Amino acid sequence: MKLIPDWRSAWRFLSVQLAAATALLATAYDYLPAVRTYLPEGWVKWAAILVIAARIVHQNTPEKSP
Repeated sequence: MKLIPDWRSAWRFLSVQLAAATALLATAYDYLPAVRTYLPEGWVKWAAILVIAARIVHQNTPEKSP
């Protein structure tokens, strides 16, 4: 297994941002009852599909800052 060339800039990729948001929302869903009123049950599978779709779509590499 090898890291991508610009692994330090990976946080800029849409797929990484969606995965982080999914993890944050899943944690909030477990610990904050108010979040359950806004998210339907079974929402995680749809969020996972979005992450997969974002990973498949071509993403431009972040611009290197000097």
